[in-house]
Amino acid sequence: MSEIEVADLELLTPMDKYLAAGCHIGTQVKTQDMEPFVYRQRPIGLYVLDVRKTDERIRVAAKFLARFDPSKIVVVSGRVYGKRPVETFAYYIGANAFTERFVPGTLTNPTNLH
Repeated sequence: MSEIEVADLELLTPMDKYLAAGCHIGTQVKTQDMEPFVYRQRPIGLYVLDVRKTDERIRVAAKFLARFDPSKIVVVSGRVYGKRPVETFAYYIGANAFTERFVPGTLTNPTNLH
């Protein structure tokens, strides 16, 4: 077994699936908070993200969410491209999905919604 195959066994999903999904594609602007997640910079100025670090963060988020009743979890995205991922994620974990406009006060003051 090659070194890459052994390393892939540690990931939640195979590296080629992460790459096919574009998890490594970053931006041309790098913030200080992004620094630990940057794998390298391409000659055209695009910062490539470290897929292994993304995998680590997914695990941390999963452990955190596993502590709660899924029906009490809310997943929100008001963006067009976020609708399907949010709905899919919420479906699989049994959470609530908000994919339209999220009205301020929905969680903190639900009785005052118009």
